[in-house]
Amino acid sequence: MKKLIFMLKLLVSIERKHDFTLKPLPFIQSTIEKSYQSSEFSVKPKLKLQNRYEYSRETRALVNQAIALKSQKCDVKITKAVKLFQKALSLNPDDSYALSKYGEYLTEIGDKSQAAEMYHRAFLNSNDKTFETCRNDLFVQLQNSNKIVLSGLDRQLQNLHFQIIDSISRNDFNKFSRKMFIEQVYHSVAIEGNTLKFNQVKKCLKTERIPRNFHKISIKEVNEILGVADAFQYANWTVYRQIQEVSETGKIRDYPRMLNLELIKDLHLRIIGRVDPSIAGVYRKGDVFVSGYKPPSSGSLIELMSDFEDWLLKMEYECFIERRVHPIQFAAESHYRLVKIHPYQDGNGRLSRLLMNLILMRAGYPPTLIKVSERQKYFKALDYDHLFQNYIIEATRDTLLMYFDEFNLDFNLNSIADIRDEL
Repeated sequence: MKKLIFMLKLLVSIERKHDFTLKPLPFIQSTIEKSYQSSEFSVKPKLKLQNRYEYSRETRALVNQAIALKSQKCDVKITKAVKLFQKALSLNPDDSYALSKYGEYLTEIGDKSQAAEMYHRAFLNSNDKTFETCRNDLFVQLQNSNKIVLSGLDRQLQNLHFQIIDSISRNDFNKFSRKMFIEQVYHSVAIEGNTLKFNQVKKCLKTERIPRNFHKISIKEVNEILGVADAFQYANWTVYRQIQEVSETGKIRDYPRMLNLELIKDLHLRIIGRVDPSIAGVYRKGDVFVSGYKPPSSGSLIELMSDFEDWLLKMEYECFIERRVHPIQFAAESHYRLVKIHPYQDGNGRLSRLLMNLILMRAGYPPTLIKVSERQKYFKALDYDHLFQNYIIEATRDTLLMYFDEFNLDFNLNSIADIRDEL
């Protein structure tokens, strides 16, 4: 297997001035609204007409119990109040009163990202401008904290680049890069249900076949591993071809354009080609339902993907040429948009994570590792665009921290939660 070359060897990060204005996702917005308003898109329980009043009454009772605990700030009472709110919303996910009161409570205990989601859902279900105002106010606060975190991540990345050039041996860095590559492959397929363990994935990547001493391992699972590994290497070399030799200013080549539908198709062909060649690189023919979410109809995919390509062009220019959008923000939103469109029959999650990491590698960041242990948190974050952006920022920070820990370097950046507490 060809040796991986990560962009951390080649780039020296430069300070960026970014505009972090939060923008709505236009062609996803209608889907988000439906996910909270229509039983076809939602995971809410289907209530019989005669039971709706009873559910509403019980929901309000649970919310009022939670509100009664607000004045008691001890951890036990906070946990109990949160559980009461969650139980109320499990009975009636569209109850604007419950959503708004939960948002108010989350704001008080400092979970502003989740609070913004609650106010957003309350606004969609009631069209009450008060909820919209609360949501927008929280967006501004989250935007300010994200600026601090992203600026800090850029500084830590620059420090890591200098350390790689000055003090980390090439052999040690290559060895760790190889380990991180295997980690990426293992976690990406494990998130989608692949049952092979890390050491088994490692052996499969070394031999490119099922090792003789493995029993009851399907060829399909091995092909999933090899497909992701092939696509990851292809993404890595795609970025490498876009990088000019590092100049004294650390500038990278902005042209030719890298992100387009042809690249997305090529990545999907490699991810799925060994598993099911008949669907590799081909848009799905029918409609699907994925974990409580119904993606757009197959008839709209050509238009949606064309719009997505136009958006990639615009964002690529704003991120890498004008430097008004931070690459982590761009990468996270690319992942979010593509997985919501869900253009292919299979492999959309692996493809979206790879597209995200391709953007990050072009910016000089190491590929962000999303661990299978974070699976539920990761899927939950995909329910809401701003929540997902925050999740990816934190995951990127954690990935950088792995490099600093490996080479015994000082990492001087608090978690997002700590920074928001300070603000």
